[in-house]
Amino acid sequence: MEIRKSIKIIIAPLRSLKNFCFKVYFYYLGTYNPKKLAAILYKNNFKKILNLENPIDFNEKIIWLQFFSDTSMWPLLADKYRVREYVKSKGFEQYLNEIYAVYDTEKDIDINELPNSFVLKMNNGCGDRLIIKNKSEYTNEKIKKYFKKHKKWGIYSAEPHYLHIKPCIIAEKLLIDKNSNSDFLIDYRFFCFDGEPLYVRVDAEYGEIKLAFYDIEWNRLDVLPNHYSNHVYDRNDIKKPISFDIMTKMAKALTIGFPLLRVDFYEINGNPIFGEITCSPGGGGNHFNQEFLDQLGSLVKLPPKIK
Repeated sequence: MEIRKSIKIIIAPLRSLKNFCFKVYFYYLGTYNPKKLAAILYKNNFKKILNLENPIDFNEKIIWLQFFSDTSMWPLLADKYRVREYVKSKGFEQYLNEIYAVYDTEKDIDINELPNSFVLKMNNGCGDRLIIKNKSEYTNEKIKKYFKKHKKWGIYSAEPHYLHIKPCIIAEKLLIDKNSNSDFLIDYRFFCFDGEPLYVRVDAEYGEIKLAFYDIEWNRLDVLPNHYSNHVYDRNDIKKPISFDIMTKMAKALTIGFPLLRVDFYEINGNPIFGEITCSPGGGGNHFNQEFLDQLGSLVKLPPKIK
């Protein structure tokens, strides 16, 4: 037992050093050679070589679009703040959430200027948000410490368009749906192919995140591999949102001209609220059944290669 304990003591710092070296290497690749990093991540995820010469499935085509198509609009679309202007230009301003303040850095945040409840989130990240239901439970220092570590998304995920977004922090209205029994908002994520929303991923939380997939006719789909079964929403089917037709109309208008975009919505008291647009869903690391990955891939019509 003493020998095993000694070995563990010796190995632990070596593992930490190895992890640190990998982190530095991935940071370097994500900054200067994201295409290579994308290939490494893909192989780690799916145990096979990334095929960008003849991409077939959904993940391969997402990664291909990142590096070989016109992504000049992606930084605007993926920017949770600037995308509001794009949504307004399409005539959907009434479906945007209310914004209280926008901060250039975490140092500018002052919760004394905000209402009692609100949400703070990064404009250039994924999941970088704080839900504040009672600001008396927080201090400016606590919030600033949280956002200090959230600067650049996209380096480690090999999504270079995020690096062209100027970071800021948004303070917006905390959405509460009076028609729901849960504090967690259901997220309706529309997968759109050149203006055609065809599938909806529904994220709901009942103790933990649960997923469900539907086609545009709201038929339930079984698309997750068996080892992801614990993430499947396996209770009663989620009801089709009241504002589904409006969501679909918005998704169509916002995605025309783009081979692939995902548009997210919430529903508040029967009305849709725009969430965000994602240009590279899952960063090309979606764990769906291969049959579904191939089906989605067949719907992504690649434009002429320009890069």
